Amino acid sequence: MKAITIIQARMGSTRLPGKMLLPLNGKPVIQWVFEAAKDITHECWLATTDLREDHLLADWAHDAGLAVHRGSPDNVFARFVAICNHADPDYVVRLCGDCPFVNGKATRALLEHTICAGADYGTYVTADGVPLIQTQSGIAGEAAKVGPLLRCPPDQNTREHVTYHLYADAGRSVWAEWMPSMLEHAALAVDDGTSIRMLREIARTCNARDHWKLQQFVGESPAMLQADITKPYDGPKYQPQTSWL
Repeated sequence: MKAITIIQARMGSTRLPGKMLLPLNGKPVIQWVFEAAKDITHECWLATTDLREDHLLADWAHDAGLAVHRGSPDNVFARFVAICNHADPDYVVRLCGDCPFVNGKATRALLEHTICAGADYGTYVTADGVPLIQTQSGIAGEAAKVGPLLRCPPDQNTREHVTYHLYADAGRSVWAEWMPSMLEHAALAVDDGTSIRMLREIARTCNARDHWKLQQFVGESPAMLQADITKPYDGPKYQPQTSWL
């Protein structure tokens, strides 16, 4: 059973241009994600755009030993399809390049459980059963069986969000696991100048790869991190089969 990890990332950002290569505790944001990806699968890819502004990102990835596919800036899903057609995996893990504190080991466990269950999709969920991707915590990736993923309807939700129909459509086979409740309302993605300053403070103050210490930090800094930032979501909610590592 072959699995690969795909990191979707681009330099273009209205609120924080070039954020993928901004320094975070001595290394670029994207490097944090790549290091986590290597804990998940042996084969890792960067899915970025063919725009000039992403030349630097692609160059960084090549130098780091990360396979690269460049494609349409308006269709993330097409980039995933192209990589899957080339690499021919059975499962794919999707990571977002602006989530530097993603936990590779927890995502690896999620992938393994999803494969064992033969599920179409694997995700951590909030206490209310909402898929992690519908929050801004960014602490783990998603796992998807490639066959069902490639058969998703080619609408705007798929083009932009890739896995949307695997969890939002009723009747899908979904493996769900509890995410740490302390982190489900934490905004740990690089979004703007305020968020990168906050994440630099976290990286400076605690070991962000140790998610027990990260949870402790969040608990001690509620005004800094905690907010009701779950996106509006009226799709299916899921009862977890197990919990975070």
